[in-house]
Amino acid sequence: MLIDHSFIGVLLLAITVFRDNASGSDARPLARVVQLMMISAVMGMIGCDMPPRPPIERAPVSDAASVEPQEEVEIVEPPQDAFMGDWETWEVYRIAGRNVGYRHITAESQFDRDLIASGDTQVRYTLQDEVLFRKGHLRFVQSLSQTSLETPKGELRSFNADLRVGPMQTLMSGNSAGRLLAIETIRGTSRVSRTLPWASTTRGLLARYQSLRRNPMKKDETRKLRYLLPWRYELAIAELFCSGQSAIPMLDGQFQLLTEITCRIRVDDQIVAEHMIWTDDKGIVQKTLEPSTRLESYRTQKSVALAALGETSIRPDRSMEPEQAAPRHLFTATVDVQGQIERPDDASRVAFSVSIKPRSADPEQADPEQADESPVILPAPHQLVRQVEGGYQVLVSRDPENRDGFDAFTEQPSDEDLASTTVFNHQEPLVARMTAALADKPKKEAALESAKVVHGVLGWSDDGVIERASLIASRAGGGSIQHAILLTSMLRSLNIPARLAIGVKYESLQEPSDSSIENADRSDVAKASPSRMDIDYWTVAFVDGQWLALDATTGDIASPDRITLMTSHLGGANEYTDVGRAFEMLGRLDIQVLKAQY
Repeated sequence: MLIDHSFIGVLLLAITVFRDNASGSDARPLARVVQLMMISAVMGMIGCDMPPRPPIERAPVSDAASVEPQEEVEIVEPPQDAFMGDWETWEVYRIAGRNVGYRHITAESQFDRDLIASGDTQVRYTLQDEVLFRKGHLRFVQSLSQTSLETPKGELRSFNADLRVGPMQTLMSGNSAGRLLAIETIRGTSRVSRTLPWASTTRGLLARYQSLRRNPMKKDETRKLRYLLPWRYELAIAELFCSGQSAIPMLDGQFQLLTEITCRIRVDDQIVAEHMIWTDDKGIVQKTLEPSTRLESYRTQKSVALAALGETSIRPDRSMEPEQAAPRHLFTATVDVQGQIERPDDASRVAFSVSIKPRSADPEQADPEQADESPVILPAPHQLVRQVEGGYQVLVSRDPENRDGFDAFTEQPSDEDLASTTVFNHQEPLVARMTAALADKPKKEAALESAKVVHGVLGWSDDGVIERASLIASRAGGGSIQHAILLTSMLRSLNIPARLAIGVKYESLQEPSDSSIENADRSDVAKASPSRMDIDYWTVAFVDGQWLALDATTGDIASPDRITLMTSHLGGANEYTDVGRAFEMLGRLDIQVLKAQY
C-alpha cells in the first residue's frame, strides 16, 4: 500500500467529490458531513509512537519530513521497456495493532483482438481497497474498486473507479485522448465532466509500484514521477528519496532488513501526503507507514488480508429464507445497539431509547456553524416520539397508532409526494406498466400489492445505490434503497402520495467461522455487540387518510424493528444530501432496545 491509495486518500477524494457533485446550499453541508465523519473516525484509531527499529548503517529516520533531497532533480520517468510480467500483491491495513482493512492489486497482460495482428498488448491493473472506519458505535466500510488499462511502457489509456463511503457511491472514469485526459464523475443522477492536460510521459495510477519494481532504489537515490494520483484523480508529482537499509518490524513481530524510502506527494506544488515505504531488494513494497495517522500496511497472504474486516461485516440476503441466506460485504453503515429483539419479523411494537452524544469538542473537527446543532428524532409514519432528558423515547408499531405523551406524525402529503422526478420517474413506460393491473383497486390494496410486486420482481443484491426507478425496474436485483425507490415511483404512478424513508433497521450479528480468521486477529467488527442497526430505506405512502410504512424487501407493512431518521424526496442538486445527513446522525446516536411486543 502506498499512502495515496490509503483511506487518507479516500477522505480527500470523498470531500472533493461530494463538494464537486453538489451545488448551492447542498454543497458545503454534505462535504462537511463526510469530512467530520472521516476525520473523527481516523482520529479515533491513531496511536502515538513510531514503530521501533534498530539502526543498521545509520540513525533511524523518525520524521518523514526531515529527509530532504540535496538538490533539485528533473522528472525521472519509468523506464520505457516492455511489461515485466504479471504480478499480484495482498496487503493488510493496521492501526494501533488492529487490522482495519485490506488491499489487493493485480497486473495482467491483456491481448486486445484488434491488436493481436500487430503483436501489441495492454496491461490491466486492478485495485480493490476496503477499510473499516469506526466512530463511537458507528461502523462503516469504505471501498474502492479501480481498474486501469495501460500500454506495456506504462502509458495510461483509461480507468474506471467505484468508490463507496458507507451507503454513498461515486463512479469515476477517464480516457486519454491526445493531450487531454477526460474524466467523468457520476454520483446519483449527477454527472460532472472535466479534463486534465496530458502527456505521453505522464504515468498511470500505480506508477510508483511500477517504478520501484522495475528499478529498485539505491541508497541516496532521488526519483521524481509525474503520474495520475489515485483516489483524487489529479496530476501529481511523487518525490522519492532512498536513505538506505533499516531493520523493520513486520507483521509477525520479526525484524527484516529492507530498503527505506521517503515519499512526498505534491499537487499544484502543494504537499498533500508524506509517508514511508519499505521494499525488498527486488523493489517489491513490503510495508508502508503514514506517520500523521499511524496507518501501516504490510504485504501478506490472501487469507490474512481478507480476514481483516471479519466475517461479521455482513448481513443475510433478505430475499431468501434465513437458513439459505448468502452473506454480503457491508457496503453500508451500521451502529451497535444495546438490547435485543428476539423475533424482529414477528414483533408488533418495539420501544427504543435514543441518547444523543455531544459533538466533538476538538476545534479542528467541530464545525462552528453547526456547533449547537444536535440530531433530532422526529415522529414518522408508524413512529411515536417523546423527548426526554438527553434524548428520546421512540415507540414503533406495525400499525399506525396514537398514544398519550408521545408526538405523532401529522404532516399532510404535498405535491412533491406525487411529482415525477429524476429518480422517481414514474411516468416512464416501464414503471407505468408495472402498475397497470393495480389501477382499479382500492388505494390501500393497490399499495400493498405494489410492495409485493417489487418484492417479487427484484432480488437482493449489494448494489444499494441511488438510481432512476426505470433503470431499477429493468434489472433483476437491488438493495433496500433501490426497492424503496421503485415502490415509491409505482405508488406515485397510481396517484398515491409517497416518499422515501431513511433510517436504521435491526440486524442480528452472525458469529464468524474459525476458519475465516485463521492466522489473523479478530477485527473490531468481530468483537462488536451481538446486535446492531444498519442504515436502511423503505417507503411511506398516504392512503385512506393515513400514512403507511411499506417495506418492498419483504413485500409487506414495515416491521417495527426500525427507527426513521427522516423522510425524503431525494430532491435538490444532489440526491445523496439526505442520505449523508442521516449517515452523520448515526455517529452521535446511542440506541437501546427497551422492549419488544409480539
